Amino acid sequence: MTILINKSKGRNITVDIKAKLIVLSALIGCSNVCSDTLDIAALDFCPYVCSDTSGNESMGFVLELEKLILERAGHRVNFHIVPYLRSLKGTESGEYDAVAISNDSSSKVNICSKNTIGPMIYTFYVKKDMQWRYSGLASLGLVRFGVIAGYDFSLISPEVQNYFKENRDNEQLIQVHHGSEDLIYRLFKKLELGRIDTFSEAAYVADYKMQKYDLQDNFEKAGQFDKTLWGRMCFSPKNPKAHEYAQLIDTGMKELRKSGELKKIMQSYGLSVWEPQ
Repeated sequence: MTILINKSKGRNITVDIKAKLIVLSALIGCSNVCSDTLDIAALDFCPYVCSDTSGNESMGFVLELEKLILERAGHRVNFHIVPYLRSLKGTESGEYDAVAISNDSSSKVNICSKNTIGPMIYTFYVKKDMQWRYSGLASLGLVRFGVIAGYDFSLISPEVQNYFKENRDNEQLIQVHHGSEDLIYRLFKKLELGRIDTFSEAAYVADYKMQKYDLQDNFEKAGQFDKTLWGRMCFSPKNPKAHEYAQLIDTGMKELRKSGELKKIMQSYGLSVWEPQ
């Protein structure tokens, strides 16, 4: 695997497949959508998606799973690290063939796998010793909430999503953050500086960042949404093979779960396998 910088599409992780592997994969499991090159957009969302693959850093369990499934079907894949909103819109427009991980409510037109590629348990974080705790919609009116552009909480709480829409221009209540460079770390820094009071992020991601930057003593969890959000790989409606690719991911995830490979990959990140949804 080589890492390239693609100025037109953001940071680019290009996966090169040896010719012999392509031929072998085609013989053992190639569908009628084999031998394509797919451009896949993803937000830096470690440990789901990790843009820094220098040294011994891994690419993230979502990219590992997708890479394994697509390679076995004979494909080449290019992973582009871009802001979340751009990954969604770029997939909708056909700039990218897929977004690596999204939820069902983030796009109304992208074509998603039925099998999930990871749970997202959205948890609230605050500075250590802050008394505030999330206890439903009313509690959000007491704090300044930081949120990443493109995030949609409709599947977790339609009431909270409506609250965001109604107050997104009121910076005393909602602060929207754009970009792709370590947004979660930036949100922690804003908490530390008192510029926001809380944000909600998938616990896998936020806990990973706290450990990476040794922030465990500075912040704490302040509750979570009752409902778990499920990530899926979603394909562009502009690509005529989108439904076939989605089916390929569904079949591949079932095979990886059955073979034990899913468990092995998750364990390498210190994570357990989720129950199928």
